[in-house]
Amino acid sequence: MGSQPHSSVAHRGYPRYTTAVEHPAAPSRFRLSYDVLPFTYDLHLEPDLAAGTFRGHVRIGVRAGRPIQALTLHAAELTIESARVLLAHAVLEASVETSPHDETVTLATAEPIPAGEAVCELAFRGRMNPHLRGLYAVRADGRAYAFTQCEAADARRVFPCFDEPAHKARFRLSVTVGDGDAALSNAPIAREERNDGRRTVHFAETPPLSTYLFALAVGPLEATAPRRVGRTPVRMWHVPGKGHLAAFGLEAGVESLVRLERYFGLPYPYAKLDLVAVPDFEAGAMENAGAVFFRETL
Repeated sequence: MGSQPHSSVAHRGYPRYTTAVEHPAAPSRFRLSYDVLPFTYDLHLEPDLAAGTFRGHVRIGVRAGRPIQALTLHAAELTIESARVLLAHAVLEASVETSPHDETVTLATAEPIPAGEAVCELAFRGRMNPHLRGLYAVRADGRAYAFTQCEAADARRVFPCFDEPAHKARFRLSVTVGDGDAALSNAPIAREERNDGRRTVHFAETPPLSTYLFALAVGPLEATAPRRVGRTPVRMWHVPGKGHLAAFGLEAGVESLVRLERYFGLPYPYAKLDLVAVPDFEAGAMENAGAVFFRETL
């Protein structure tokens, strides 16, 4: 499992961890510019489990520290279908230059993007990754699923983003799925809409998150009844037919959360905790915010 320093106090070589983002000591082709920082993602995804493809649309709220002519963010193995920059009183159409080697896309506009807030709007599509990274397809007992694994830097394979841990932002996610499929993510479901055998699930807004903590699971998953630790509902998700194996994991999750809250003297910071047993998972487990994924065998 990956980790990140959560304290604001420097300790054992970790940098001071604050909400402010410091500029790197020198420019690097492997790091994004700190002239533009994200603060929100309004993201819609539509996975096609049968075809192993997906398409999506994202509106990224950004703040520019100075006027800029071009904006670079991460995207890998995605086809960008359209891009534009929305300002308070104008819409700037953007040309798109991709750099597969650097896993970036650069949006260039005819006139400068002024300092202050703007929205980068992109439509995109991709294939589910065959290497258990990004958004990838799984088949179990003849049923199709999609899961994410975004650590360390594979959120860029799911949607265009600022895919560095310091670039935290709030996520507002919606996903369109088959009417018989479950969908779960970092936050609880806020509302659902049904139309012609499809269902669009809207999730509540998250706290500021690093992109590598983004989580999505889609498919005919089943869940245990929730157990509560204080106000936090804890559930175990699994594929059909394996509910009888979920009791111990649920008990361990609940008891661990009780002890962790007591040890740190802090309440759990998310609205729910889903524990998701994934049939095909590269890591042992992944501490996605609000939705911990792990191998079924663990």
